[in-house]
Amino acid sequence: MLTDGPRAAGGMAATVPRRGALVRFLRSASSGPVRGVAVRVALTVGTILNLINQGGPLIAGEGISWTHVALNYLVPYCVSSYSAARNEMRRDG
Repeated sequence: MLTDGPRAAGGMAATVPRRGALVRFLRSASSGPVRGVAVRVALTVGTILNLINQGGPLIAGEGISWTHVALNYLVPYCVSSYSAARNEMRRDG
């Protein structure tokens, strides 16, 4: 388990990640292979989400929400890099 600290009421361990585990996780999430895959996933999924969510305004020539455009790319990137880094940490022990 990736937690440290005293047990909370009811015998549950506090969910505070150890510093070493957090550093390993961040290194894994920012490694070249993970970033490359996450960028490809974000471009693919983000483009599809933008077409679904903003296709009408685009076709009608109306303005689009740039905040939503950015989030449609950012969220898949974060999910993909988190998934890959978490998987790597489980594999490495």
